This record gives sequence, C-alpha cells and structure tokens, in this order.
Amino acid sequence: MKKLMLMFLLLANISLSAQQKLFHTYSDSAKLVADANEIVTAFFTKVKQADASINKAPRAVLNTQSSLVFFLPENNTINLPLWSQANPTLQLFFSKLTSGDEKGGKKIFGLFFNGFCIARELGHAVQFSKEKNNANKYQQALFANTLAMIFWRESGNNKKLEKCYNYVNGILKILPDPVPAGENEEDYFNKNYEILAQAPDKYAYFQFSQFKTIYEDKSLPSFETYIKNYSSR
Repeated sequence: MKKLMLMFLLLANISLSAQQKLFHTYSDSAKLVADANEIVTAFFTKVKQADASINKAPRAVLNTQSSLVFFLPENNTINLPLWSQANPTLQLFFSKLTSGDEKGGKKIFGLFFNGFCIARELGHAVQFSKEKNNANKYQQALFANTLAMIFWRESGNNKKLEKCYNYVNGILKILPDPVPAGENEEDYFNKNYEILAQAPDKYAYFQFSQFKTIYEDKSLPSFETYIKNYSSR
C-alpha cells in the first residue's frame, strides 16, 4: 500500500511539474535542458508502467540543428534547439507561418520545438527500443505524434495543446498540400521522405496535418493502453 501511495504521489508531482514546463521559447539553454529532462522522467515513468521491457530512458541535450528536435539512437539523446541558435532561414520560415509576424513565428517555435515535439521524439525513442527497422516513416510519425498528444493531455496541458491547435489551423491555410492529386498521402510521404525532410514547408505540412487529425480524434485511448496495444502487436 505504501509503495502504491508513493508511486501515486510521484506521478502527481511529475504531472504538476509537466504542466509548468516547456511550450514557450527558451533563451536559457540550461533551463531548457533541465525542464526537458523532467519531462523525459515523467514520460518514461508512464512508459515503464505499461511495458517494463522499455527501461532505458534517453536524456535531453542542447544541439541546435536544422532538424530542430530529434531523437539520436546512437547516444540515446533527445536533441533540443534554441531559437537564438536557429538558422536565420528557419526563423524566417516560422515568421512565414504567421504571415510574416516574427513574434508569432517565435511563439510557434516555442510551442512545438521547445514543447510538444519533445514528447514526440520520446515516442520515437520508444519505437526504436521495440522495432529498429520499421521503414514506414508515416506510421512512425503518426505513432509518435499520437503518443505525445496523449501524454501531454494526461499531464494536464490541454490549454497549451489548444494554443498549438489554433496555430495549426492557421498554418495549414498557409502551407500548400504537397501531395499530388490522386496520390495516397501515406504512400507519397514514404516514397519521398528523404526529399520532404529537406523541405521545411512540405515536411511541416505533414507534421501539422497529423497534429490536427490526432487532436480532433475523440477516440484516443489512455497512454497506458496505447503503449500496451503497441507492445502486443
């Protein structure tokens, strides 16, 4: 009973901490990394409850690259970007997503790349621990984005997700759908993944489109159920 109570208190404290962290544009790299690593702990505490075989959590590090937030399996890290270190071309791209509003672009960067996408990359870390050779990039992204959405909701971040969603609706009016008429979206993404990954506007369309679809899905299971279903496939 005492162990159960301690676990409940730990998860409650982690959940409260998760509500107060991230989803804004950081200027302090040490604070960003520290806050992200708290989320790593929260995320993998929940993962291990659902599947004890996934027992090696990654660690968050600062590493600003054009990919922005990404999981690196070679050293089991979640790599994070600072706005001030981002390529000026990427900064302009984010401004474009809010019709040239630099402040709005910076907010989008914070909401997603100092926020939502951190849990998405933790989802990719889960995938790597279970299936290293899955070639379906579209389904990989869909799994990771869905797991991130469920995690942030269960961590009490609905208002932050709503802000993300409101921005996404505007972004998808600006970014053109890159899928040619008559082609299947998933097939097109998988066939052209390497090219799309080098085109921020096209790659972002798929990521934001998946976010919108998942956010609007009223049938999502709990985090624990989603992991258990995934692990038992």
